[in-house]
Amino acid sequence: MVKEKIDLDKSELLKIDRMITTYKRKYDEITNLEKTLKTLVDTREKLKKDLDKVRKEENDFGEYLTKKYGKGRFNIETFQYELEQK
Repeated sequence: MVKEKIDLDKSELLKIDRMITTYKRKYDEITNLEKTLKTLVDTREKLKKDLDKVRKEENDFGEYLTKKYGKGRFNIETFQYELEQK
């Protein structure tokens, strides 16, 4: 059985071409967005690790101050170590 073949006119072919182009562009946009999201997630994880390091450093320094001067707290406004009352 032979199927009838119809040639589409120029406007129909242009419409198909525009749809194909749009699909390709949107898939490229999605791919780029996924790459950006991965980069953001990786950056967030690195920042969290960096913060953990700073927190540990802060804790270690607090222990150092306590051993050296006794129990107290560091005043961020005056940059002084304030000893607790006994």
